Amino acid sequence: MRLGKLLVYFETSPALQLLRARNAPFVIDFLDRQYKQNGRIAIPHSDLLSGLIAYLEDLRDTYPDAMSGKADAYISDWCSRDTRWLQRFLEGGRDEPVYQLTPHT
Repeated sequence: MRLGKLLVYFETSPALQLLRARNAPFVIDFLDRQYKQNGRIAIPHSDLLSGLIAYLEDLRDTYPDAMSGKADAYISDWCSRDTRWLQRFLEGGRDEPVYQLTPHT
């Protein structure tokens, strides 16, 4: 691999952005619990939101300065073009969006 390609990759890779994120250990832990440990591929918005709200409440007991934002804002951010850690889509027969991990995550 050439240096130019490496520089572009390190600047634009969502995977590396996740690892460098301020709250990376907490984001990775939460997503791992929700998806990998539970063997889930897709999670409806209401389930992901309630899981994140509970996670943030538990987190604030031990790490009060970590992830002090609102759960909805985090989920929106994780789906944004800048992060691309979650993919949001509508599944047939559902009234709410569903989320999947992206290959970057």
